[in-house]
Amino acid sequence: MEIKNQNINDQFPIVGIGASAGGLEALEKFFTNMPVDSGLAFVVVQHLSPDYKSMMVELLSKRTSIPVHFVKDGMAVQSNNIYIIPPRKNITIFHRKLHLTERGTEFLHLPIDIFLNSLAEDIGEKAVAVILSGTGSDGTRGVRAIKEAGGMVMVQDPQTAKFDGMPRSAIATNLADYILAPEEMPEKLMHYVKHPTQAHDNYTRENVLHQDSDNLSKIFSMLRSRSGVDFTYYKQTTMLRRIERRMNINQINTLNDYVRYLHQNANEVQTLYKELLIGVTRFFRDPEAYEVLEKEVIPVIFKNKNRNDEIRVWVAGCSTGEEAYSLAILFNEYMENNGVLADVKIFATDIDRDALDFASRGRYSESIAADIPQDRLHNYFVRRENSFEVLRRIREMVIFAQQDITKDPPFSKIDLISCRNVLIYLQPVLQRKVLSAFQFALKPGGFLFQGSSETVGEMEDAFKMIHSKWRIFQYRGGFQPNISETILPPGKYRSRQNLQNRDQQIVDFNPEEPRLVEKIYRAMIDSFMPPTLVTDENGRLLHAFGAVDEYLKVPSGGPFSNNVLKMVRGNLSIPLNTAVRRAIKENTDVVYKMVVVEKRDKKEYADLIVKPFVPMRTQRPLLFIQFRSVNTEQPNNDHEVTYDAAGTAEQRIADLEQELQYTKENLQATIEELETTNEELQATNEELLAANEELQSTNEELQSVNEELITVNAEHQRKIQELLDLNADMNNIFTSTNIGIIFLDWKLNIHKFTPAAQREISLLEKDIGRPLNHITHNLEGIDFAQLASKVLETLQPLEKEANSRTGSTYLVKVRPYYTLNNVVEGVIIILEDITDITQLKQHNQQLTGNLLHQQYRLAESLISAIPYPYLILNNKLAVSGANDAFYAFFATTPEETIDKLIFDLNTGQWNQPQLRSLLQDMIKRQASVERYMFTYNDSQLGSRQLVLNIRLLDQFDESFLGILITISEDDANS
Repeated sequence: MEIKNQNINDQFPIVGIGASAGGLEALEKFFTNMPVDSGLAFVVVQHLSPDYKSMMVELLSKRTSIPVHFVKDGMAVQSNNIYIIPPRKNITIFHRKLHLTERGTEFLHLPIDIFLNSLAEDIGEKAVAVILSGTGSDGTRGVRAIKEAGGMVMVQDPQTAKFDGMPRSAIATNLADYILAPEEMPEKLMHYVKHPTQAHDNYTRENVLHQDSDNLSKIFSMLRSRSGVDFTYYKQTTMLRRIERRMNINQINTLNDYVRYLHQNANEVQTLYKELLIGVTRFFRDPEAYEVLEKEVIPVIFKNKNRNDEIRVWVAGCSTGEEAYSLAILFNEYMENNGVLADVKIFATDIDRDALDFASRGRYSESIAADIPQDRLHNYFVRRENSFEVLRRIREMVIFAQQDITKDPPFSKIDLISCRNVLIYLQPVLQRKVLSAFQFALKPGGFLFQGSSETVGEMEDAFKMIHSKWRIFQYRGGFQPNISETILPPGKYRSRQNLQNRDQQIVDFNPEEPRLVEKIYRAMIDSFMPPTLVTDENGRLLHAFGAVDEYLKVPSGGPFSNNVLKMVRGNLSIPLNTAVRRAIKENTDVVYKMVVVEKRDKKEYADLIVKPFVPMRTQRPLLFIQFRSVNTEQPNNDHEVTYDAAGTAEQRIADLEQELQYTKENLQATIEELETTNEELQATNEELLAANEELQSTNEELQSVNEELITVNAEHQRKIQELLDLNADMNNIFTSTNIGIIFLDWKLNIHKFTPAAQREISLLEKDIGRPLNHITHNLEGIDFAQLASKVLETLQPLEKEANSRTGSTYLVKVRPYYTLNNVVEGVIIILEDITDITQLKQHNQQLTGNLLHQQYRLAESLISAIPYPYLILNNKLAVSGANDAFYAFFATTPEETIDKLIFDLNTGQWNQPQLRSLLQDMIKRQASVERYMFTYNDSQLGSRQLVLNIRLLDQFDESFLGILITISEDDANS
């Protein structure tokens, strides 16, 4: 069935573009090639300096006809527009409206992640992320969110990026749909948004599921053949959406054509498999949920444990490990804060081997700092270049293993299972099966931690709700899980109908039946089952039953290994290795009788049994390895033999001799290959001779190219002539101008000068190229080299007046020299003759002085006629004038008064703090004071109460001249 286009004008895609250092050039190339009527909206998020105005709108507007705007709070997004983040802001989107918030003071500023996360939440699969040049890892978390929501991701090819940190970090997630140069992105993006799958709504997708179920089954069959994973009972709408994205990227319109494409391209099957496994997680996702675990769950787990008891945690669907490490940190914090010690083992499993390899390294991009509190980031991580690495002691608490929880055996005796946002991808039939496995794995009283939208379904009677919002349950115990759903004997496979029949048995489960079966089952295993190991064909330990510690030891002094062939005690290594090889090679049970076992400095004997079996729906065998004490009576059968160390050694020698023979044969084959290579080299020599003839013909072609270069050279000559004409024009301007100008390079060597500059500076044509400080000049108090150096250092222009020994006056201006690319490459010195202006200014000042003197004399004659005593003070509060009435009133003389501070007059009677403060404040505020009461104490004149009227005297230009104080006796006193 072909998918048809539908009208989605009101739901157009929004493209979030993240760029940082070197991003301007990439953005220009991107928008230069983007159609004006693309029907898309673009939101550009950059790392901008909060201290400078951004010119991004102006710069991009020169490259594209698409309208470019700075974002304003609450602005609705419209198609065919570009929106730019302003400085000092973070940007989010809600209901297709952009919202601004103040940039915080976080340890790590990640505006691209912030916007892409909100974009994924707001428009889901209509979101597109584009990561361009930049340093760091901003955008990596956002890319994960966009992919989880069903959107598309484009990343700039690191080889085309000026700074490849952000592109490489995004590519490392393995979630990029396209890795392209910026100028190639628009074409692919337009193909993507115009593809029919982008027009899907839920109704259409349901029709596809109904009408094209056969093609979906074919796709799932190919995936199962390639990977061993059956997606048949996963959520079909989710699977189809991700299949559609691969169809879109490959520009395939129908499922039938895509099935054909998968048959022809084996790599696409693997790519689709990885697409279906996309799992997005982060450290301490939903912090409130982890707070509940920290305060209400982990303390209960430790409370029910003795000192040396083991605590077992299972993280099912761990993806890249963030959740497992988060739990490890919580358990470690509890032990350190409460002074307890326990053996905490966290089994982190996932179906995706690549994700597990990434998780086991424990190294994550620096963007995780946004998810982890600063104290935990400091205590449990170490900085490695542009990443954070989990500390070794936390990594050692976590064991990563590949597991398909829908079919592989579960763990047992688990205290806490964390399976978050995994069941939502499964149909009810698989959900019940997985929950049944969890029920088997949990101890009575153990805890189950789910995603906020997941439930325990029909098994709610088996679990007690601990927290409803964050879906934390406690297993009541006593319920019998359907263990037969987990493992099948060799050769037994179920059809889809059989699976439905068995699932119906789960649906009919009656929780009111007796609940002792599970306890009996566990007790029987502990009491009667000999020490037993379950491994894969490579010896990797998957599970253990009984007292296996007598036969295994934990290796020390190197990296931890869960391979039983390395963990088994020394004397058991050879018989176990031999038995495992035989069991796998012959696909039969192997039993060795009377194998020597060293236990606590004494020798005992045990029977070693290795039994292969095949789990459900896979051909990869697993192994049962069992140790039975010789005192345990066992029935004899054809597979049992008494272990013979000597015979085993002989067999081992024979195997090694056979391996040596294979090596000799391989060596002979290598010699023959070398002889063949020699013949090929001879053929290559003949090819080189032929290539020489081709070079001769190429030489003829170069001659024709040379003719083309001559034509190009003529064009260049024309351009050179234009430059010569322009240079002549500039020389005429220099010659005719009356302003002295000197051009210096960045080393302060003379590059060019005008003739007017030679009037005051000893410059000759041969001085071009010489340092400026070698040249003498007539200007007094001017050091040209020092001024030029300062301008180069600060990039700020300087101006200074200077007199010449010739009698002229100049205004010296020093400016940075900017190229067309706005790069400073030198200094310009300008000598502007201001002699006439200076002389005119001096003449004006002389006229002003005469006028002021006349005004002063007039004012003095007027004031002298005042019958009251007065003082005139200058701006330093010294006496510049007084009348005869003052001298008579205070019995003093002009010699004792003029040029003296008022506070020193008459042996200090005027030196009063209040008066001092008043006068100083008047000068600051430029205000007058009326009727200030002043007590004057004198040994001869006695105490007198005076009234002071104090006024400011201004010049004609309103500048400060002095203070006038008139003095009279208080009427009451007189």
